Amino acid sequence: MDDFTIDTILNAINIVNTPANQNQDQSLIQNALSYLEQWTYSENGIFLATQILVDPNFSPTHKFYAATLIKTQIPSIWGKIPKEARVSIRNQVFDFFKYVALDENHPLFNMIVDILVNIALFEFPDEWPDLNLIFFSNLSNIDNELERAHYFSFIGQFISSIDMSKLITPKRIQFL
Repeated sequence: MDDFTIDTILNAINIVNTPANQNQDQSLIQNALSYLEQWTYSENGIFLATQILVDPNFSPTHKFYAATLIKTQIPSIWGKIPKEARVSIRNQVFDFFKYVALDENHPLFNMIVDILVNIALFEFPDEWPDLNLIFFSNLSNIDNELERAHYFSFIGQFISSIDMSKLITPKRIQFL
């Protein structure tokens, strides 16, 4: 099925997350799960997931599903996405990261950090030169304590991921 819309995706997420005590038809749940799996690997999945993630009208559950799709897809399709679209996704996710009011132990926040680290592993330093401003800036100048903690979490996760990533070539290691 290639007809993925935000409404049908949200409906499938809602079906899957309906409490068990509401006696839902199991075939309906299986169909919703199958639909979500197809969405995960669809051509436009990452774009719809980004829209869901950054839209303030959607629930944390919807956003978590969207973030899971983005995180899953980055390693396999990131380099195949046109540069303008990659920049758009990266900027939208990064803006969400900067302004979301989630503490650093929240599962959605951790998923967002994982997404940004994966993107950074692909793009830093050549495709994401502005990341230098984050890595080498004085974060103590950020007045918002939560936002500052977000940046520290992101930088820490990125640094710990460098050694494990196959995306970091010797040339890029020298830069880092």
